[in-house]
Amino acid sequence: MPKKYDNTNAQDVEVYTPPNKLREAIGEGDGPSLGEMQKMADQLFRASQSEYRLVLEGAIARMKDYLVSGDAVPELQAELYAEAHDIKGQASSFGFPLVAQVAERICFSIREVPEKLEARPDLLELHLSALSWAFVNQHNDDKLAEKDTLVRSLREAMAS
Repeated sequence: MPKKYDNTNAQDVEVYTPPNKLREAIGEGDGPSLGEMQKMADQLFRASQSEYRLVLEGAIARMKDYLVSGDAVPELQAELYAEAHDIKGQASSFGFPLVAQVAERICFSIREVPEKLEARPDLLELHLSALSWAFVNQHNDDKLAEKDTLVRSLREAMAS
């Protein structure tokens, strides 16, 4: 049984709310309310989600171009890492979690086992193919089994 609060010995309490110095500095203004600003931010985010698909498509194309550029391996890995790192950090926020996971594997491979990638350049091609596949099939529910094994397969490829 819950205990009832006995306020017979309660003392008067004064709640102190400090002045809001930011509000004082900028004033109420004629701009949008907080709720209106949140609604506008949500609309912008939704619009940017559809645009992000184009950003992601461009990043993957640049990564493929780096791969065929004939650059020396360290420079190639640096370019690929920079693109993959951006994708890793952004893709989940825009509805591409599988793409983010594959990009994370690219970053890990370049950072942790670069000598293996130098010895076996086909592993970079494998990772980029996986990234392209994840991008195309991210929202395809008919490919659930393949999606489940994709990242695991990349781990296994780097471990062998």
